[in-house]
Amino acid sequence: KRLEMFREKYKILQQKMKQMQETLEALKYKIWFYETAQAAGTIAVHDKMKSEEIPQEMREIRERMKHVERVAKRDFWIESK
Repeated sequence: KRLEMFREKYKILQQKMKQMQETLEALKYKIWFYETAQAAGTIAVHDKMKSEEIPQEMREIRERMKHVERVAKRDFWIESK
């Protein structure tokens, strides 16, 4: 019973850490987004940016955020049926 309890706690903690990492990445992206907007004086600056003008790390985070958002919407839709 104790072994199963520890395995379950381990699994839960891994899930929480994954969620926290996703949150940290989202915050990192948002900080970059608004720092860039502040420097340009408008958030519209991102609409005019070419993909190669966006730092590679930010492009990667943005793509992961889109995936997380799609999964979250899908899971909400499934749960609310």
